[in-house]
Amino acid sequence: MQEDKKEQLASVGYRYRTWNLGEDMELAVRCEVDGIINRQGTDQLLTVRTFNQAVVGPSDVDWKRKLEHQSAAVLAMEVKNNSNRVARWTLSSLLADCDMMKVRAARSQQGRSMRACCQACAQLFSVSVRLRRTS
Repeated sequence: MQEDKKEQLASVGYRYRTWNLGEDMELAVRCEVDGIINRQGTDQLLTVRTFNQAVVGPSDVDWKRKLEHQSAAVLAMEVKNNSNRVARWTLSSLLADCDMMKVRAARSQQGRSMRACCQACAQLFSVSVRLRRTS
């Protein structure tokens, strides 16, 4: 390996968890964790999820205007219209035993490239249900 090459950091961390399902059955799951946030002096695990909006034409102007002036309403509308996606994200956070889940809305500035997007609004949610596990 060359010394001048920089090592690329992983974009996500993993937690391996197991649950006892009874009758000599165990379930092992690899869960994703996106980061750690320090709140009230304690470190809490965090997952981050994004609703992406790509530039599609004239309708994009309306979405952009709403994001600038009514960001909370846009986020609430996206949660309502994508309830299955939000449920999957919530379950993923619960399985990973994360304390917080950050949901945000973003729009692409350069066509369909999501790497060049800007965050418009974000909301931090507490994930409070604890699942009993064996290890």
